[in-house]
Amino acid sequence: KMSSIENPWDVLVNTCDVLENTPLDQLYVELNQVMDVDRTLWFLAAENVFADDDSYIHKGKMDYHVFFEEETGQMVPLEYDGNTVLMGQHSDWPPFYNANEENYPLLYRLLQIPELRQRYLAHYRVILEDLNPSNSTPLINYWSSFIDEMVETDPHSIYPYSQFTFETNELLDVVADRYNFLANAPEVNVVPPSINSVVMESSEGIWASPLPDLSATITATS
Repeated sequence: KMSSIENPWDVLVNTCDVLENTPLDQLYVELNQVMDVDRTLWFLAAENVFADDDSYIHKGKMDYHVFFEEETGQMVPLEYDGNTVLMGQHSDWPPFYNANEENYPLLYRLLQIPELRQRYLAHYRVILEDLNPSNSTPLINYWSSFIDEMVETDPHSIYPYSQFTFETNELLDVVADRYNFLANAPEVNVVPPSINSVVMESSEGIWASPLPDLSATITATS
């Protein structure tokens, strides 16, 4: 929502300028003032894990939104039109697919920063665990069974019922292939740190939400 901003395009132009022209050793701090870097890393990791064919990371940066979040004053990328994910021909996309291509600046610039590269991988492993067949297969089977009768008897269907059953089995195979490929990727297949405890403290107390415009401190021990 930008209706309350006098020159909304200036926000986007400024964000792009910061992303493209800030020295790498200053980029995280400077870009995070105008763009939510952490949510951007989640966005990029999700598009990669699910091998989104129509995506920022693949087809020249298409099929995504960027919106201005008035509450934080930051730009945020948002995946859009994710109907072409988990396609078999993309099962071997590596975790840093297109990260060395300069015309993908969110990948190319952010993932050159060691801290952000590791944070991206941490988010990546969280998403990948959702794709783990031990977690995803029961969900796929549940929802395919849930709609099975409706698909079979749909009087307006434009596809035969046999294609539905075939594609369901194909999806299970692609998920397994994609998960196995990524779980064994050297960048992903490492032992992560063991976090023993996490505490958030604000001026209001332990695990108490901070007052507006005030920060909180998060302490983790490993």
